[in-house]
Amino acid sequence: MPALVSRRAPRSTRLRSRSVRALADRMLRALSIETTELSVLLTDDAAIRALNRDFRRQDTTTDVLAFPLEEPQRGRRSAPDTRLLGDIVISIDTARRQARELGHSLHQEITWLLAHGLLHLLGYDHETTSDRRRMDEMTARLVEATSRGAAPTSLPSIGQRARRYRRARPRE
Repeated sequence: MPALVSRRAPRSTRLRSRSVRALADRMLRALSIETTELSVLLTDDAAIRALNRDFRRQDTTTDVLAFPLEEPQRGRRSAPDTRLLGDIVISIDTARRQARELGHSLHQEITWLLAHGLLHLLGYDHETTSDRRRMDEMTARLVEATSRGAAPTSLPSIGQRARRYRRARPRE
């Protein structure tokens, strides 16, 4: 089984692990790494905040975290030699809020976050404009790979998301 999806968010919006696993499996196939194993945890804001604090030293909630089994090499855009790729953690609570702010469904937001996390596991980042552009292109490709013949959904890029979040959130 290439993707293992678990859910630990008892009070969060209901989301079927099976549908997220199908999304992950399609993305792995699109990347031609379907024999690689991937773990996805669907959780809530409290749990992802604790992980963000413990592993990234940022005491705040976030939408997605990626924990590669092996540290990705900058510029390497392929699967590591190991069959175990790593872990992606997605906050259902944050995904639901962002979907509402961005004007699309929770399913679309989870799809985008899963693709984004998977690309981080493969060594992509969005530190520079060119990196962000490349990551946006790959994210769109993975999202499209999950559509199963349906018309592809246009979702906001990393830069568009950042601008919308800044406008939507009050200053502290």
